[in-house]
Amino acid sequence: MTPRRRLIVWFGRFHVWVYDRTDGRLMSQLRKKPMVIVWSTGRKSGVTRSTALLSMKRGNEIVVVASFYGNDGHPAWFLNLQANPECEVRFGRFRGPAVASVPDEPLRSELWAELVEHWPAYAQYQESTSRVIPVVVLTPLGEG
Repeated sequence: MTPRRRLIVWFGRFHVWVYDRTDGRLMSQLRKKPMVIVWSTGRKSGVTRSTALLSMKRGNEIVVVASFYGNDGHPAWFLNLQANPECEVRFGRFRGPAVASVPDEPLRSELWAELVEHWPAYAQYQESTSRVIPVVVLTPLGEG
């Protein structure tokens, strides 16, 4: 693992720990944009893993991007949600079950345009990879 990747992993774990332990009071935003924690089940290991992701609220749904900073492979959390879309989320003070889905066109393109406006770096990530970066919609099963 490269030093950069190690730092990303360490900070991600720290971020999740603080965000969840403070009941969403700390680290629930990045540059005034909302963050969500997603707990997904490993498709191979069966182990529950957490990931802090930049997010966009759209009605009751939480929209995230499987950008992986423009790397060529999909992030593990996305592959895990494809295998098992049932997950748990923390969005602000809410923590509860949710279901993940990947929208088809034209909704995917509509959401992508909103997401790029929300966080312009997504456009740069898309330019740096040949894969189509997935958009994921998380639908809380409670009062999200």
